[in-house]
Amino acid sequence: MKTLMRLTAILLLSAAGAYAAGTAAGTEIQNSASLSYTAGGSTTETLNSNTDTFVVDRKVDFQLTNDDGDQISVLAGAQDQNTTWTLTNQGNADQNFTLESSNLADGTTAYGDADNLDTGDQTIYYSTDGNTWTQYNAGDKIEIAADANISIRVASDIPPGQSNNGKVANIELKATAVDKDGNTEQATSGSDNKNDVDTVLADGAGPGDGQHDAIYTAWGGYIVETPVLDLTKLSCVHDDPVNNTTNPKRIPGAHILYMFDINNTGSSDASGITLSDTLSSNLDGGTVSDVKIDTDQSSCSCSDGADASGLTANNTGSGQNVKIENISVSQGKHTCVSFTVEIK
Repeated sequence: MKTLMRLTAILLLSAAGAYAAGTAAGTEIQNSASLSYTAGGSTTETLNSNTDTFVVDRKVDFQLTNDDGDQISVLAGAQDQNTTWTLTNQGNADQNFTLESSNLADGTTAYGDADNLDTGDQTIYYSTDGNTWTQYNAGDKIEIAADANISIRVASDIPPGQSNNGKVANIELKATAVDKDGNTEQATSGSDNKNDVDTVLADGAGPGDGQHDAIYTAWGGYIVETPVLDLTKLSCVHDDPVNNTTNPKRIPGAHILYMFDINNTGSSDASGITLSDTLSSNLDGGTVSDVKIDTDQSSCSCSDGADASGLTANNTGSGQNVKIENISVSQGKHTCVSFTVEIK
């Protein structure tokens, strides 16, 4: 006669650390079960199963993001301009990484802007706390704990020249997951090895790499916004020793008003401008006077009999060499600089 059997299964698990990415690689998981039953309504029997053991495999998963969210604005000729990035280890084990930055090819579009300029030197720095920064050198390995991240800066030198105004320099930062010897991580091939830590590549695809290839790329860059200056020199006669200021003529002893029109057609303000002028030998350098700077003008003009206008400035030159310093001109505006000098 068959007996009615009552089965009770008990699952025993070893403790494991908690990770957002899952159980840590290398964790040994043990499972066993016990079975109890009654036979004939009075005899209780217990059976214990064997303990099944396996090791949690390693999931290589990480993400690299550009924190700027767009190209950053820079001036032409600026040095060490920082783009900012974050590299996060989303795998279930500590992981080594290498880093590499480069210019994108001409015409490559990032954030809707096509590349048409290359930066100069690019230097990578990284920080584990956002305060202390370490320069990264090619071939260095950076270890990031599971669920941790590091901050990264790529400091680039921007080519000088106002002709670069409005140009776009797109760059790529590449992070590669590597083993302790610096070799790119490889997925374990074939079937599962129950008692070994196999490697599974689970990284996503960036704009310059594929999925599950142990590489993650992110793009960022720079838009050059710089002053573009034009300089026009004008002259008019202020007075002469015969006609005074009534229809004066350019005769010896006459005072000439020189007007300099500095026009900023670029996309940012300009400051710290120095204007230099070497006077003709027919002009008396010792008579330079009424130096004026008039900012934020729509245009500059010089007409016969006009007086110099604007804020008084100094001629820091000497003799025939006129030098006027600390001039500024706003984006989309003109600054008018003037002085008078006498014809010998």
